[in-house]
Amino acid sequence: MEAYCLIALAPQLEDPIRKTLSKTGVNPKTAHRDAIIIPTRGAKEKILPHLKKEEIKILKDGIRARVFDTCNPSIHFVSSFAVLNDGKYVIIRKKEDDHRWSDFVREAGLKEEENVDIWPFRHAPTGDLAFVFEKLGNEDPSKPQDEFVAATLVNMSNNVR
Repeated sequence: MEAYCLIALAPQLEDPIRKTLSKTGVNPKTAHRDAIIIPTRGAKEKILPHLKKEEIKILKDGIRARVFDTCNPSIHFVSSFAVLNDGKYVIIRKKEDDHRWSDFVREAGLKEEENVDIWPFRHAPTGDLAFVFEKLGNEDPSKPQDEFVAATLVNMSNNVR
């Protein structure tokens, strides 16, 4: 295992994007384009300001994004972060070698009505945009998040490149 630091976009560590997963986000038979929709406000406030100019220019085509699960860092998928024609921001399979969102849902054990915190950051070895999904279960989504993920992001080990 090669240890590395996940370089966080500092503001997101203090305030992740919180989302309640819907049936269309976790059920492969009803999944919207086999993607997860990122709340628009969260994407605009916590992701877009940290994208490179060249990434913003090609956002409709999708930019490489890595997705991790906090409970099991070996669950790692490469996908795309994109904006759709209807203005929705998504993690989606845009390129042939991208993983499907439904594969991540299955591997990470995400469930309908489960609350998640989405922590955007830069993947240190590649510089790719990346996201960690922290499962909060069905607890009240307005409850403040703990400090667990910040420490996990800095100390996570993996051999992914």
